[in-house]
Amino acid sequence: MQQALSQIEGVGQVEIRGSSLPAVRVELNPLALFKYGIGLEDIRAALASANARSPKGMIEDSDHRFQLYVNDQVNHAEDYRQLMIAYRKGAPVRLTDVAEIKDSVENVRTMGLADGEPAVLVILRRQPGANIIETVDRVKAVLPQLEATIPSAIKVELNLDRTTTIRRSLHEVERTLVIAICLVRR
Repeated sequence: MQQALSQIEGVGQVEIRGSSLPAVRVELNPLALFKYGIGLEDIRAALASANARSPKGMIEDSDHRFQLYVNDQVNHAEDYRQLMIAYRKGAPVRLTDVAEIKDSVENVRTMGLADGEPAVLVILRRQPGANIIETVDRVKAVLPQLEATIPSAIKVELNLDRTTTIRRSLHEVERTLVIAICLVRR
């Protein structure tokens, strides 16, 4: 959506605010780490190895060599819970033994609100010198097409349109001009 909006004539900048990308949050329990004698480096290494993207092998013939990659990325909290981070007293210590793991977002302190409800805000700024009314009209004309490309559960609303006051002012200027012309003709 951001790319499509930035290609509209007159739109100079498109900012996405109030959202964070999905992420798995691992909140460590210091007492459990102490109990098992596990350091932060052990946790870091285990998490890094769970997300390694490295070659798993290769296919080779006399002329070509192809690296084989497998997506080892772990994307959900459930996938991390059974991750072994160490062995203590002959038993595996799993991440869930020393941490709370949950599906969340990258930044829990980022939140957008529209009319008091959580929202992802798309802020458009016009190009310098562009006619703001024409630019807003172009954006409004494209919105139905953009809405058709996103999931129906996502509601798109125009939250703030600063052209309404400009349009009213222009209407008043036009009205005043008509009155002035009528008075001058008499």
